[in-house]
Amino acid sequence: MGDNDIRRLRAALARRERGRGKRYTSSLKGRIARAATQLRRQGQGWQTIGGFLGIPHETVRRFSGASTTTAFVPVEVVEAPSSGGLVLVSPEGYRIEGLGVDEAAAILRRLR
Repeated sequence: MGDNDIRRLRAALARRERGRGKRYTSSLKGRIARAATQLRRQGQGWQTIGGFLGIPHETVRRFSGASTTTAFVPVEVVEAPSSGGLVLVSPEGYRIEGLGVDEAAAILRRLR
C-alpha cells in the first residue's frame, strides 16, 4: 500500500458516516489493516495512526489483528552491585536502585 493509497483511505474514512454501531465493510477493514501495517513498519504508534486516519486507535489496532494481551518476557538476573540493594529496570524504562525486593515490588505496583 503506497502513500497515495493511504491518502485515498483517509478520504474514504472522512466521507464515511460516523457513530456508534456504524459498521465498517470488510474491504474497508482490510484497507485499514494494510495501511496500519505499513505505518507500524515505519515506526508509527497506534494513536498516531488512528489520528492520521481519523478513527479511534483501538479500531485500527483491532482491525490489524494486534493483540493486547500481556505475556511473560525474558529477564536476566545479575548479581547486585557492590553498593548493596537491588537494581531493577522495568520494560517501561523505570530504573530502581538500592532498594530491597519488597520495596521495589511495592514501587512497581504503584507505577503500573
